[in-house]
Parts: sequence; C-alpha cells; structure tokens
Amino acid sequence: RVAFPLFSPLRLVFDVLGGGMHTSAQLEAATTMRETRWDSVWQLAVALQYRVSEVFSFGLRLSETLGAEDLDIVAFAAGESRPGPARTDVSLTIGYHF
Repeated sequence: RVAFPLFSPLRLVFDVLGGGMHTSAQLEAATTMRETRWDSVWQLAVALQYRVSEVFSFGLRLSETLGAEDLDIVAFAAGESRPGPARTDVSLTIGYHF
C-alpha cells in the first residue's frame, strides 16, 4: 500500500494484494468426477481516502481482482480450460487507523 497526500485530509491510495484460493467441485453421474485445486489471486486497487480525524477515514475504492477462476466441472470433464475472469468492484470504505 502506498498513500499520497493530495491536500490536507485527502489522500490517493494504491494497493497490490496477493493470496490464494482453494476450490473443489464434484459431479456425480454415471461416474464421479472431482476437481480440487489452489489458485493464486491478485488484486490491484486505487482509492480516495478522506481522513476525518487521526484515527478515522472514509473512502471510495476501485479494485480489479485477477486470477480467480470459476470452477467449471463440465469444462473440466470435457478437457477444456477457461481463463479466469477479472472482477471489478467499487466500494465505500470506513477505516480505523491504529
């Protein structure tokens, strides 16, 4: 996280976050098919943060999540792989800074 002060209480914040996601699925028909895996997930974000006081802030955040795949057991059974979708979120934030 990197924050740049724009003027007194307003800051521009950039985030780069990384993590993992465990996913499993099972399809029971004539035979049983299972898939279990771990995927890496990354999130890039930019936010405007308004500091109300030294410990509280309000903000508006735009984030893009990359690498999170939807598990598609039918595509798995057919031998097809699908690229993971990117997801965009807009959120209002309330922060407590300690």
